[in-house]
Amino acid sequence: MLLQNIDTAFRQDADRSVEHDIDLRIRDGEIVEIGRGLSAGDTVDCSDKIALPGLINCHSHTPNLLTRGWNDDKSLFPWLNANDRVLGHAERSDKRAAARLSAVLMLETGTTTVNDMWNTYLVDELETTGIRALVGNGMGATEDTDPALVRESVEANRAFAEDYRDHPTIHPAIPVHSVYRATADLLQAAHDLAAAHDLPFHIHVSETRQENEGCRAEHGMTPTAWLDELRVLDHRAVLAHCVHLTEGDRTAIAAADAGIVHCATANLKLGSGIADVPSMDDIPIGIGTDGAASNNSLNLFREGRTAALVHKRDDPSAITAQRVLDMVTCEAAAVLGMADTIGSLEVGKRADIALLDKSDPTLRPYVGDDGLLSNLIYSFHGQADTTIVDGEIVVEDGTALVGIDTATETIAAFYDGLDERRDGPT
Repeated sequence: MLLQNIDTAFRQDADRSVEHDIDLRIRDGEIVEIGRGLSAGDTVDCSDKIALPGLINCHSHTPNLLTRGWNDDKSLFPWLNANDRVLGHAERSDKRAAARLSAVLMLETGTTTVNDMWNTYLVDELETTGIRALVGNGMGATEDTDPALVRESVEANRAFAEDYRDHPTIHPAIPVHSVYRATADLLQAAHDLAAAHDLPFHIHVSETRQENEGCRAEHGMTPTAWLDELRVLDHRAVLAHCVHLTEGDRTAIAAADAGIVHCATANLKLGSGIADVPSMDDIPIGIGTDGAASNNSLNLFREGRTAALVHKRDDPSAITAQRVLDMVTCEAAAVLGMADTIGSLEVGKRADIALLDKSDPTLRPYVGDDGLLSNLIYSFHGQADTTIVDGEIVVEDGTALVGIDTATETIAAFYDGLDERRDGPT
């Protein structure tokens, strides 16, 4: 496939190059050539298109779309308890339907990769949509949990990691919910598994003050310090939220070369606070939407706008448009340990690409590349014209090629059942 005459390409390479009227050739899912006047083959005319590396959603829960829009105006733990209660009524088929719809919504807004904290039974749906996904069996335990169940959970992740080691778009990861939903034994076993297979170790950290207070009461230290004490904080760690970090926490995370995921909208909506991203310039940071139940959008352009604006109250230069683009492309790839394969438009990288319509009125007017970048972050609605994952077109003319009718019907039936039991939205 040849993407021909791309009007403007934000390549997101080391130089943050912006190029005009270039061609990009894709073969076997890989970017193999970038230049001008390349010989034609299977050609896509991009003369009115903006090309970006496919966006990377560093933290989400795709089945949470099932409870989008009804459990509002609560702080994290009341929200989490209510959310868990409703999801407890959901069958796997309901959660698969929500995962499919979530993936489609992401693809249609230019996201090509999602780090999904849930369960491997979603894999078939995610694979069908074409999205690139980091997936594992979400793990949690208390001191009362049968150790055999913990071992079974770890072994299930080990088997999945081995089975999907070479899959082109499904990438194993090791997700543990949080320090407050895990024992020391589970955290260490999960980390050992991540280290053995060189996989991301994905966990919620310091999302609320209450979480920090609980960890101090139980362990005498913050969640980050506890992870460090257990020697599970390293370059594989993907730490979601990190709203309430101490200076010592930030130092430990930087020393470990761990990554952080900034989920500004969800943290605002749940009243959790805001991660102090401007103080973490020595830590790789990606952006995550979190699940649709706590955001409620899965649009990374919209999320990036919030991530920038929320830090500008006292310093308008705190987070720039370029930094936002980094945090959803090249920097996000580094957070997930995938900087060698995705996150930029470079020869040798996988062909994950978002093509946007340059004539879109939400991108105009602008002056120069900086003006266009500003509009991409602050005014663009986020709808992609074409989305390509691993060299395959998965969104064309703004619409995903995989159908969602059955998924939406399944979700509607789930809600009808909740209404009948009076357990659903009120």
